[in-house]
Amino acid sequence: MFGRRGRRGPGWDPTPALGPVLTTLHDGERAVIDDILGGMQMRARLENMGLRPGKSVTKLSSMPSGGPIMVECGGTRVALGRGIAQHVRVRGASQRSESGTDRDE
Repeated sequence: MFGRRGRRGPGWDPTPALGPVLTTLHDGERAVIDDILGGMQMRARLENMGLRPGKSVTKLSSMPSGGPIMVECGGTRVALGRGIAQHVRVRGASQRSESGTDRDE
């Protein structure tokens, strides 16, 4: 049918069921990127921004109405769309230190 592309049925959950992702972190929370759940182009785009598996990432802020998510990785701040952030699986979430000066490479 025309005009129905992109609609999902009832019970559709946009987050992957394979564990915590960037969108599930709280503001100021730090985690390590475990995997990128996407194709080669998504992986290449995120790697060019410095977001690679094994790197430490801190979620800085997010919009409550579904806007972009601001993260910091290796001293670089990046704004990711919510759809892309839902494909970045993380592990080892922990609270960020108060100083905010320590960074893992």
